[in-house]
This record gives sequence, structure tokens and C-alpha cells, in this order.
Amino acid sequence: MKIYHILSGIATAVFIAAGYGCASEGMAVPPEDTGARIMLTPKVVEMLPEVVAARSDEEPKTAAEKKINRLHLFFFDKDGNFLKENPDCEADFKAYTVIDMTSAELDGVEVPKDAFTGQQTLEGVSIFAVANPICDDPACNHSGCMFRVEGYSPDGDICHGDSGDPDAETTITCLDDLLAWYYRPAERQDITELPAGGMPMVAHYKAPAGDCALGHSGQISIDLRALMARVDVKVRLEAKQTSRDRLLPTLRVTEYGVRNMPLCVPFSAVETTDLPQTDMRAEKTVTVDDRELVDGQEATLFTYYTYENIKQRTRNPMEIYPEEVKNSGEDVRQRWKPLVAPDNASAIVMRGLYVDHQGMSYDARFSVYLGSDVIDNFEVRRNHCYKNNIVIGGLDYVSSTDNVFMFDARVNVTTFNAMHLSVVNERFLDAHWCVLPMDVYFLDKSDASSRCTVTILGDAADWVRLEHVSSEGMGESDFKPGWGCRDYFTDDMLQNVVTATTAQVNRSRDRIYFYVDENASTRPRTAFVEVKYESDSESYTDTLELDQYGLLPFTYGGNTYYMETVEEYTEHYDPLDPFSATPWYQPEGLPYAAEGSTLAVYEIGTSSYIVGTLFPPRSEWKPFNTTTANGLQMVRYLFNYDTYNTRAIEGVEPIADRKIYSDRSPSSAVQYACAFNKRRADGSVENLYWFLPGISELEAMLTAYYNQFPSFAENFYWSSSAAKNPNNGWSISEERENMWRARATTIRNNQTVESGGQGGNSASSNNQDYSDSSDYPNGGRTLRTQKLRVRAIRTADGVVQ
Repeated sequence: MKIYHILSGIATAVFIAAGYGCASEGMAVPPEDTGARIMLTPKVVEMLPEVVAARSDEEPKTAAEKKINRLHLFFFDKDGNFLKENPDCEADFKAYTVIDMTSAELDGVEVPKDAFTGQQTLEGVSIFAVANPICDDPACNHSGCMFRVEGYSPDGDICHGDSGDPDAETTITCLDDLLAWYYRPAERQDITELPAGGMPMVAHYKAPAGDCALGHSGQISIDLRALMARVDVKVRLEAKQTSRDRLLPTLRVTEYGVRNMPLCVPFSAVETTDLPQTDMRAEKTVTVDDRELVDGQEATLFTYYTYENIKQRTRNPMEIYPEEVKNSGEDVRQRWKPLVAPDNASAIVMRGLYVDHQGMSYDARFSVYLGSDVIDNFEVRRNHCYKNNIVIGGLDYVSSTDNVFMFDARVNVTTFNAMHLSVVNERFLDAHWCVLPMDVYFLDKSDASSRCTVTILGDAADWVRLEHVSSEGMGESDFKPGWGCRDYFTDDMLQNVVTATTAQVNRSRDRIYFYVDENASTRPRTAFVEVKYESDSESYTDTLELDQYGLLPFTYGGNTYYMETVEEYTEHYDPLDPFSATPWYQPEGLPYAAEGSTLAVYEIGTSSYIVGTLFPPRSEWKPFNTTTANGLQMVRYLFNYDTYNTRAIEGVEPIADRKIYSDRSPSSAVQYACAFNKRRADGSVENLYWFLPGISELEAMLTAYYNQFPSFAENFYWSSSAAKNPNNGWSISEERENMWRARATTIRNNQTVESGGQGGNSASSNNQDYSDSSDYPNGGRTLRTQKLRVRAIRTADGVVQ
């Protein structure tokens, strides 16, 4: 396809309202002359503002947002078919033309008068323009991406435009194909930056009746509108707290981003966004440094770009507001916005460390649902700028005079006037079963009438139960992380063990445990929990929001598997957990096998080679050779779930030793992953669904999600597969297991690193010192006692989409 460098002039991006004539306003059309031409001038339309408290006219775009790098032009007749080129046209102008607009002397495109056969005017002609499109290959440099167009670029790499199937390849044959196109570019690593090709923009111009003769001179304005929205968030901390030594609260923001971010956008505007789950990102975040907010000081700005996500509310706010809220201002009513939020509505998400005026630290998470208002609008539209001014009231529960808990998830430690609820990371519930503790503190100890009623609302009672644990008779030393929790999440937990959906607390420091069932679905879900404080003198009602992620699918060997979203060993769950020196908080990762354990120095299975079937016992199943692609089979072998394992591995800690709150960290990455299976009453597992992936399954998982999870390219992850020592000392080559090492991998240069062994050595299978080019950290052949990251995966049994 020819790249046009046609017109000269000053390269500027002019911003005007839509033009509808062939000639610019006030521009006369001269009679036909030998140099007559029609000029197409791309114009970038300004963003429309969406401001919480105030509005302006148009939102100026930045220079980067206005820049047109490559312009794709399509020309169609009145019936929507490509115009027919004139083979005698000297300019060789095509009905699908790509123009490099980066030249400093280029500000428009000339349409020669003899460009198309039998086309004397542009009347009824449709011109469709796409600026800065790129393909969906993250490894592409995006310097020459082309649409797949019949008769022009049959091998074009921009070809995944089907509305429902992101993997289907589509060829553009007419205007209708473009109007129905869903644009799926390569996913961005950094949502604060524009895509690699620049801001994607589209325009559809249909020439009206009038003097649009190709033999005359004239100018047509092609009004390009951005396919993305810009979100600007100003955050200010106003806790209005100070201690006796004048210590002010601070919030150090460590990451921010967007929840429910579309990965694609239709070229034609729609009233409601309805994308398959594979085209939605549950959460996309950006790690930031040195963003510290100090109480009462200047606001901090956060910005990111997202494709449009238009959703409608599911309930009328006036039907759910308490009476005292209905006539309140927006700053109060916005706390209730999540109650009317539809599935997959977009929200700003921030996370950081909050330090209050008493020097106490909290791992805090804040989120605000986007839209054109703070009440019940959830429409994030293309070519709009959403300005959000957020004031965080802090975690004030000492001398509090108003309710500072913001419903749209300002903080994860909830505060009331006379009561403090301490609940950590309520927005980090993974798809497997979860248990979340909440401590209730009555701050006015002189008021014996204080009581708190906790109730699970609506359909969430089908998958969440709660249990009240009394603090009566407890001494100060008895309040430890996990106190009062059940040992196991059993198969019948919600049916026969923990069945309550409401509880009343009458004693300060009582605890509520929320037992959240497995979400065997790819769709996230939210539970709303009503918390009502009452005493003889006052009462308050508010709501907690418990979000549970869905499963993340990937395929290997024709089978679908599902990955967890959160690595729990790096998270902080119990409000009594001091963040350090706790057995389940392991930010560095977990070993394949703990130092000194049986599995740390153990030959899992004897080797097998070509003639093995002729010489028993090598004719039987051998895990070392066959579990590279079957982690579940290896796990069943390790925990003695298969009858062919006649030599049970002595000293391997059983799954039953891993409780919901254990007094020590997991003995192995394998045990950690398997502990997410539901249990029998004795802690054993009847049905193994969750497991540590084999190396081939792990490689498929990392490859599928490393764009979404940057840690996949920053850290090594354990598989359940043993490492090997190549041995070429025999006449027939064989591979022998290394009992000190197992296989892990990571992503480098868009591919997984080697984790097996390269061969060329006659080392014995029991040689601990054998070294290989794929040894950690060059590769993933790693000592089993090394701490690495872990992700559990699940089989497809019982999973619904």
C-alpha cells in the first residue's frame, strides 16, 4: 500500500465543530482550472468535559492527544461499496489509502479530480477515516500496521474486528464492515500513556448534495473524535485530625488504575457497552512512587486513558437511600452509588498506606465509580474527559462528629461516630473460597446500650455466610490473627456449618467472620453487607461492599484452565496482623519445598527412557517425565491420591495440615496451591480442583496474562515439575531427575525462559553439583528451597462462564 506525502503547508491540528459542506465556511468555490483539487483536512474535535461539581465548555487536548501519526482513509460509493480507482490517475490514488502524517509539511490530503472511475462528484460518497490504529500483537513495533481489506491488503494485521469473537479474523469488504468493526489494539502496559500508535480516532463523513465536483477546488473537514476517554483524578486528604504532638495523617498512594476496563471499542458509537468477558480487564493498575498526600495540603493529580464503557444503573437510588440521605448533598449521596452500579461498570481504584494521626498504619484501598455525575450515571464515553475531585475524610473514629465512611469505597477500615469496624482488603477476595475477619470496636465504653447488627443483603446471602465470635473471657494476649476462625472451609460450609446471614454484636472487640464461597465463574460479583449501629441515644446505618474476582481462563493442550487473581501470601488480611513476622505473609514468595523438609531433597520419580518399557520397573508411570504438562497428576502423586503410588512419600506434609489460619507458612508451593480446595471435616480433600500447574501449563498461563500482570515478567513462578540432569553417558540418551531442583519460569522478551536442562553432560542423576545454562536466575532450573512467586490454577470442572 502506497504511503502518500502529498500536500505542503504547516502541520497543525485545528479543532473545530463538525463541518457538513464541501467548502469551508466563507470559502468560495472557484471555477474549474487545471490545478483544481479537493482537499481533505483532518480536524481533531476537543474532548467533552464531565466534571463532578462544575462544567466548562471544551476540554483542551494535549499535544500528544491531538497528534495524527498515520491516517487510514476509506472511500465508498452511495451503496457502501469501495469506489473504483482510475488506472490512468497519475497519483495512483486508492479507495483504501494510508497517509504518513508525521511530516512537518503535511496538513491535508489531496483527492485528484481523476482519482475514481465514473465519479465526477463526491455527492453521496462516504469517507471513513481512522487515525493511529495499531494491531493487537504486543511484539509489533506498530510502524506499518494495515487493516485487512479485500483487494488491497489481504494480509493486513489489523483483522480482529468481530463484535463477539476476539479471535475471529475479519476482512473489510464494504462500509458496513467498518461501521460494525470492533477495534482491538495491543493491550497497553501503562494505562497512563496513550497507545503505541497515538490516540486512536475515527470519523465518518458523507458528502451532501451540492457543488462537490472533483474538477473544482474545495476543502472538506474530516472531524476526528477520540475512541478513548481521559480520566483525571484529583485527590485531597482532609481527615481534620491531629495528635497532641501535631502528627498529621498521610496517605502514600502506591498504585492506581481502573476496574472493569474495556480492551476494545466499536468504531460506531453505542448506547450500552456489551462486551464478552475476554474483552474486559477486571482491573488494570499502575505502580507509582512518592505520591504522598498530607492532611490539608495540595491535591495530587492522577491520570489514565480508557476505552468507553457505557453502563446503565440497575436500581433507582431513591428506592434505597435512607430518609436522612435523600435530601443530602452529592458528597453524601455518592457514598451509595455502588448500590445501583451494574456489572462491569468502570471505577477508579487507588491503593496505598494510610497512616493516621496516632501513627497507626492501614493498607487502604479507595474506589469511585465513574460517570457524568456522582449519583447514578455509569457512562464513560469516548472523546470525553472525566474530572473527579475526591476528598478523603480519613479513618477518623476518635472525636468523630460525622460519618466519614464513603460508600463508593473510600477506605477499607470503616468508621462510625461511636463504632469502629476494622476489616482489611475487603476488595481483594479471590475466586476460590475466602474468609474475611472484621473486628467491631465500640468507642464509647460508657454506653452499655451500644449494639451493632450486621446483615448480608440480597442474593449475596446465597454465597456469603457470617459467624459471630464473642470476645467474652478473652485476655489481651488472646487477640491474635485468626482467633475464632474455623480450621477448614468444608464442602458443606454454607449449608451445614456456617449458615447465618445476620448477627448482632453487643460487646466491643467481638469479631465477625465472612465465609465467601468459591466463585466458579469468570464473572466477578459483589456482596453488600448492611452494618447498623444503635444505642439509646443514636443510630447509624451504612454498607460494606465485598467484591470477589472471577476466574481467569487460559488454554493449554486443547483444555481450559483457570487462574487465581491474587497471590494471598503477599497480602494482608487480618486487621490484627502486624504486616511482618507472620507465617502467612510472605511477600518474597514461597519455596517449592521448605528447607529441611523431605520434599526439598527427594527423587519424586525414577527416570524413563526409550527402552524403558522393556525393563521393569520403568514400565510403570513416572511423574518426573510425564507431569510437565499435567500439574494435577503430579499433585495427586505427591499427596498419595493415586493407587499406583505404592511408595507414599514419607514426610510430605498433607493438605490437612494447611488450615485457614495456620501457625506457620506453607511448607511448599504445592501445598499452598492445593489448600484452596474445599475440605472434608478432617481437612482432607475429596475433589482436587485447585493445584500448582505443571511447567507447560505454567508457560501457557504466563504467556496469556503477562500483559495484564507485569509481575509475570518481573518474577519467576514455580511449577510442580521436577528439574532434570541430562545424561548422555549411555548409548541411548536418557534424562535423570535432579532431586534438589524443580522447574520455574518467567517472561523475558515476550517468551518464557528455559527451565529444563540443555544436555551435553554425563552427570549422574544424584549429582547435586551438576550445573546447567538454565539454572536460576539465568533460567528456571531452581533449587527447591528458593522462594519464588506462586499462582494456583483450577480445572474446568463445575465452572460456568
